[in-house]
Amino acid sequence: MTKDQFDEISKKLEVLTRLLALSLVAEKKQKEQIRLLRKIGLKPKEIAEIIDTTSNTVSVTLAKIKREK
Repeated sequence: MTKDQFDEISKKLEVLTRLLALSLVAEKKQKEQIRLLRKIGLKPKEIAEIIDTTSNTVSVTLAKIKREK
Protein backbone atom coordinates (compact mmCIF):
# COMPACT_ATOMS: atom_id res chain seq x y z
CA MET A 1 0.00 0.00 0.00
CA THR A 2 1.38 3.39 -0.94
CA LYS A 3 1.37 6.43 1.34
CA ASP A 4 -1.24 8.10 -0.90
CA GLN A 5 -3.54 5.10 -0.63
CA PHE A 6 -3.07 4.99 3.14
CA ASP A 7 -3.83 8.71 3.43
CA GLU A 8 -6.99 8.33 1.35
CA ILE A 9 -8.21 5.43 3.49
CA SER A 10 -7.45 7.41 6.65
CA LYS A 11 -9.50 10.36 5.40
CA LYS A 12 -12.44 8.12 4.57
CA LEU A 13 -12.28 6.44 7.98
CA GLU A 14 -12.25 9.85 9.66
CA VAL A 15 -15.39 10.88 7.77
CA LEU A 16 -17.12 7.60 8.64
CA THR A 17 -16.15 7.95 12.30
CA ARG A 18 -17.58 11.47 12.44
CA LEU A 19 -20.80 10.43 10.71
CA LEU A 20 -21.25 7.50 13.08
CA ALA A 21 -20.58 9.69 16.11
CA LEU A 22 -23.03 12.29 14.87
CA SER A 23 -25.71 9.67 14.28
CA LEU A 24 -25.25 8.39 17.85
CA VAL A 25 -26.01 11.80 19.34
CA ALA A 26 -28.60 13.11 16.90
CA GLU A 27 -31.61 14.73 18.54
CA LYS A 28 -30.01 14.75 21.99
CA LYS A 29 -29.28 17.85 24.02
CA GLN A 30 -25.77 19.24 23.75
CA LYS A 31 -24.75 18.12 27.24
CA GLU A 32 -25.78 14.55 26.48
CA GLN A 33 -24.03 14.68 23.10
CA ILE A 34 -20.81 15.76 24.78
CA ARG A 35 -21.11 13.11 27.49
CA LEU A 36 -21.67 10.30 24.99
CA LEU A 37 -18.92 11.36 22.61
CA ARG A 38 -16.43 11.69 25.47
CA LYS A 39 -17.46 8.28 26.74
CA ILE A 40 -16.48 6.71 23.41
CA GLY A 41 -13.06 8.33 23.70
CA LEU A 42 -13.19 11.49 21.62
CA LYS A 43 -11.20 14.51 22.70
CA PRO A 44 -12.86 17.89 23.34
CA LYS A 45 -11.59 19.32 20.05
CA GLU A 46 -12.99 16.35 18.11
CA ILE A 47 -16.31 16.60 19.92
CA ALA A 48 -16.51 20.32 19.17
CA GLU A 49 -15.98 19.71 15.47
CA ILE A 50 -18.66 17.03 15.36
CA ILE A 51 -21.37 18.98 17.18
CA ASP A 52 -20.36 22.36 15.74
CA THR A 53 -19.33 24.20 18.88
CA THR A 54 -16.08 25.33 20.48
CA SER A 55 -13.63 23.12 22.33
CA ASN A 56 -13.95 25.54 25.27
CA THR A 57 -17.70 24.88 25.46
CA VAL A 58 -17.01 21.16 25.43
CA SER A 59 -14.37 21.44 28.16
CA VAL A 60 -16.64 23.54 30.38
CA THR A 61 -19.51 21.09 29.91
CA LEU A 62 -17.26 18.14 30.70
CA ALA A 63 -16.12 19.88 33.89
CA LYS A 64 -19.77 20.42 34.91
CA ILE A 65 -20.57 16.76 34.20
CA LYS A 66 -17.61 15.70 36.35
CA ARG A 67 -18.75 17.91 39.25
CA GLU A 68 -22.24 16.40 39.11
CA LYS A 69 -20.92 12.93 39.88
